[in-house]
Amino acid sequence: MAYYDWHADIEDCTDTVDEDTLYRIGERIVEEDGEEDDPIEAVSNVISIWRIDMNSDLYDDLLSWYGNDEENLLRNVRSSVISDGYLYFVTGCGYSIFSADLLGGTADGEAERKFEEFI
Repeated sequence: MAYYDWHADIEDCTDTVDEDTLYRIGERIVEEDGEEDDPIEAVSNVISIWRIDMNSDLYDDLLSWYGNDEENLLRNVRSSVISDGYLYFVTGCGYSIFSADLLGGTADGEAERKFEEFI
């Protein structure tokens, strides 16, 4: 496959996520972090929420990156949920967010470079 700008398939939807999906993201945060026990409180501290259309090349590439195992993808993408045909995930700030939160790297950008080689 020829290189494409995979970043273009990621949409910041922080201000437009429906309540049900927000709650499910909050549940994932509680499950992963264990610091909060209330999903609503947990999601209120989220800096940004992004989504990827499950019909996109990027979703297919991510699935391949995670061994064609959707459960593995959901375990490794930060606070991820699937809803209405999209993969939603959360990010922080001040580091390589896609490297860390989407690709399972250490926030230094190395996973992003390897992913670009992978695709």
